[in-house]
Amino acid sequence: MMVFYVLFPRIKYDRLVATSPQFFTGWSGGIISMLNKKPCVLEIRDIWPESILSVGAMKKSILIKILEKMEIIMYKKATYIVTVGNGYKQNIVNKGIDREKIFVIPNGVDLEQFNPLKKYAFLNLDLIND
Repeated sequence: MMVFYVLFPRIKYDRLVATSPQFFTGWSGGIISMLNKKPCVLEIRDIWPESILSVGAMKKSILIKILEKMEIIMYKKATYIVTVGNGYKQNIVNKGIDREKIFVIPNGVDLEQFNPLKKYAFLNLDLIND
């Protein structure tokens, strides 16, 4: 969607939300928000490029160091950062980013509020461990 805001500048918006697990989506959101002088809310659902290293997709290299520097710039330029867990927030704070601009919105379900089904009949799958 972000590409439409660049290609069609008549589309009006008051803030831009860029979501990541894709690293460069966050970057493109930050660039578009700067070009259009609009606040950017960066949603982090994965810590890049750290996750590339942890799954073994790449080894520590000059490219990873460049991506790490880009990561820090992206966090600093974002108006607000939303993460899905406290661990993500702490990870970002540990990288020198202001704690006050980072908010946690957990990605999950409050089991006190919702009653999950014991089985999906069509899958015959147990969802709750008894």
